[in-house]
Amino acid sequence: MLLNPLLERFAEHFPIPTMARAVLERSFHPDQLNAWFEQTAQSQYTRQLLF
Repeated sequence: MLLNPLLERFAEHFPIPTMARAVLERSFHPDQLNAWFEQTAQSQYTRQLLF
């Protein structure tokens, strides 16, 4: 498959959410999704993930 190993495990256990996320990632530009989030977010917030 064309997925990395971590995503491969999610796809095996949770195929529908994994497919939905893949469709959304390929269908919408990240800047557009971020703009929609900023317009509709009420109690959510963004944060940098530090690894």
